[in-house]
Amino acid sequence: MPARSMTDTRRAKAALARRWLALLARLARSPHFWAAQALVAGITAAHDLLEASGAATNSLVDVLPVSFIWVPLMYASLEFGISGAAVTSVLVLLGSITNWLYLQQPEALPHEVSQVLIAVAVSLLIGHQVDVTTEARRRARDYLALAVNRQESERKRISLALHDDSVQTLIAVCHQIDDLKTRPESSSNGLSDLRASLSSVIHDLRNLSASLRPPVLDESGLVPALRSLLGEVAARAGLLSQFDVEGVQPVLTPEVSEAAYRIVQEALRNVERHARANRVAVDLTFRDDELRLQIIDDGIGFDSAESTSSAAADKHLGLFSMRERAEMLGGHLEISSRPGEGTRILASIPVSAA
Repeated sequence: MPARSMTDTRRAKAALARRWLALLARLARSPHFWAAQALVAGITAAHDLLEASGAATNSLVDVLPVSFIWVPLMYASLEFGISGAAVTSVLVLLGSITNWLYLQQPEALPHEVSQVLIAVAVSLLIGHQVDVTTEARRRARDYLALAVNRQESERKRISLALHDDSVQTLIAVCHQIDDLKTRPESSSNGLSDLRASLSSVIHDLRNLSASLRPPVLDESGLVPALRSLLGEVAARAGLLSQFDVEGVQPVLTPEVSEAAYRIVQEALRNVERHARANRVAVDLTFRDDELRLQIIDDGIGFDSAESTSSAAADKHLGLFSMRERAEMLGGHLEISSRPGEGTRILASIPVSAA
């Protein structure tokens, strides 16, 4: 296995271990979790006492303890997810093994074991589903907050751009018109200055309009739009760039074109602002059922394992935004980066997504 793959595997295992330690720490701080564990211990102890004393009929002993054990198992699953379900299931199994080995009648053992295993399996399944649902809700909240923040930032940027550039230039144009009224003899030079000022306003407004929705994306399609975007960023940042297209472009929905363009735009923005790169390459591949985007730079890189955690969401909003754009259309996005080794972003989007 390559050294980098081995390192990435170790980092992924370390991240998983940290996640489980955090979950276990949360369980340890919850009195409700300990109440559920105490209930499991009480039920298994009562089961052992009933078996040993013979105070109840065999059928009652076989049915009641396993029926009661569902209560703490389901509570732990619904309240604490897979971590709570796993810990509670382990305690249930440990508490049942003593009974199975020393107290349970042989003819009733398979029936009781199967009942407990079914309860544990259902608990783990529910716990997993609770975690999935909780994560989806968290990501929806994060993405909503991101969308609102991006919207407000964009409004602020547009407002400042209009106020500091276009509006000020138009004010200057008004002053020039007033000068022409009071000094008609300077009309020749004044008209030239006036035309230059208006041309500057038109240029600024066009750039502002293009930043909101690039006309080339609607007029010429995704490939020319990405080629133009890469060229602009490379020229502005002094980067060596490469753009490759493979396959035949199918008819793309506006949603797919928009998502692909914004993913590349955000990736190039990160390269320009943070990567300190010398080279950047964008590869666009069309397949029968999907398009694939790959953006590679030779910059300073970062810890991609940490960037995917919820704690780092505020620090890596751009990466979070790219991933959400791909996943909202049924695709996925992978980020591979290490400090000092550049960054590789791979996005896949179904071409029929809408």
